[in-house]
Amino acid sequence: MAFEQEIAGKLSDIETRTKLLAALRKELAAASANYLNEARSLSKRRYEIARKLEKTVEGEINDLAMKASSKSRSLARTRKPIGRPRASIAWST
Repeated sequence: MAFEQEIAGKLSDIETRTKLLAALRKELAAASANYLNEARSLSKRRYEIARKLEKTVEGEINDLAMKASSKSRSLARTRKPIGRPRASIAWST
């Protein structure tokens, strides 16, 4: 009798663990699917933001290049010759 009860208890434990394992596997599959969906969504959003940032940075760089080019042309026009100014000579006869 004791042997039968021991075997019945062990069998019950195995059945309980099998059910628990099946429930855990189901929960793991759902969590994995949720994780994958969130990861894909995050990846898509990061890609979109990276493209937007790339365009913004490119525009700023182009603006800076235009300002630098404009300033260098402006400096070239207003640059004075280096050295002592020559005195004008008045010729009289």
